[in-house]
Amino acid sequence: MDYHKDLDILYFELGEQIAASQDNAFPIPPQRYKKLAQEWLEENQTRLQEALCGSPIVQHVKENGQNLDSANVVAGIADLLAGMYVGISPFSLAILIFKLGVNKFCP
Repeated sequence: MDYHKDLDILYFELGEQIAASQDNAFPIPPQRYKKLAQEWLEENQTRLQEALCGSPIVQHVKENGQNLDSANVVAGIADLLAGMYVGISPFSLAILIFKLGVNKFCP
């Protein structure tokens, strides 16, 4: 996993996974992937926040800043997401949440 990708690339990759998991009569064009991922994240934000924001790993990040080892933070978030069925890679989603900012995602 590349923790240094910019948000546009992460949204695109997430949208690609979402499009692949959907049963559509017509394929979703790649130019819609970013928007698809943003809409998915908005629709699922409350459920994701309920699963993540009270966890010890997220609380540790919030208390100590995001200067912690990014690989360990992403792995911890992905581990929490793996217990949920979200239809996409928990690591891709964990990286996106990390890049968005844990403090921003879990105010």
